[in-house]
Amino acid sequence: MFNFDIEKKTETSKFETIDLFDLVIIGAGPAGLNAALYAARKGMVTGIIGTVGGQLHNTTTVDNFLGIPLIEGKHLSDRFFDHIDTLDVPVLSDHKVTAIRKEGHRFLITTDDQKTRYAKTVLLATGGSPRMLDIPGEKTYQNKGVSYCTTCDAPFFQRQRRHRRRRRQQCRRSRD
Repeated sequence: MFNFDIEKKTETSKFETIDLFDLVIIGAGPAGLNAALYAARKGMVTGIIGTVGGQLHNTTTVDNFLGIPLIEGKHLSDRFFDHIDTLDVPVLSDHKVTAIRKEGHRFLITTDDQKTRYAKTVLLATGGSPRMLDIPGEKTYQNKGVSYCTTCDAPFFQRQRRHRRRRRQQCRRSRD
């Protein structure tokens, strides 16, 4: 009467079906995804290895991306990934690269699942990470006052500086 199929079916990743990539990008932050966009649009067989988002996922508000004012970092990263997804670029996000070796005219890319992928070209777009100070309260107040990028975050504190300046001026006037 009832047919419950409880077997877990594992779908073969598109990454596994490609024998030789024209380009494998290691890193799935904005730089890696943008490189994939251009390569795929030029007709290159492209793959990405990395966790999608990069540092952008840890950014609360982005206000310096042309055409998109005030957007959360994760939402912007999701939009980048959605764009890549429309180009059918396979992303291997659940594994890390453990070795890259050149053999003849191709690169052998080994991942932590002990599988080897092959590519004519490898692009490293692994990004960076902020240097932590390891001081009390740093993790608690990340993105709530503790900042790692003065260029990016200074405008968010501009109003506070103006407010303090006005307050000092008011205090001076009241003393006079």
